[in-house]
Amino acid sequence: DKFGMQDAKKGVIFCSLPPVLHLQLMRFQYDPAADSNVKVNDRYEFPEKLSLEKYLKNADPEESPARFTLHGVLVHSGDNNGGHYVAFINPKCSGGQWLKFDDDVVSLCSRQEAIEETFGGPDDDDRITARSCTNAYML
Repeated sequence: DKFGMQDAKKGVIFCSLPPVLHLQLMRFQYDPAADSNVKVNDRYEFPEKLSLEKYLKNADPEESPARFTLHGVLVHSGDNNGGHYVAFINPKCSGGQWLKFDDDVVSLCSRQEAIEETFGGPDDDDRITARSCTNAYML
């Protein structure tokens, strides 16, 4: 017992990052009370631009990219038993026009519809107290 309790830091530092980064938002978790998986519809805001330089061992953009621009959002509507997926894609990745892929229908959509309206959480309508079941699932 020579050293006793120690202050420690916990974290992750990456040696490199891929050129294309896919993030799964883990919207499903096990609920012991229900003894099943349930969908988490909490609000989660994500940026259009993401810098991960502070998580890189050597932040050299020539060796490994550390800055990413949101290119697509996969959205799930429903619960853990079923639902519907819609994809939003920004083909130019430059703040240009977003496209919505909903089954066999492809249409133009706004940045707000593709990003801000997929954060999840309570509906914006004050008359509705339920959480939205339509939210981003993968970025």
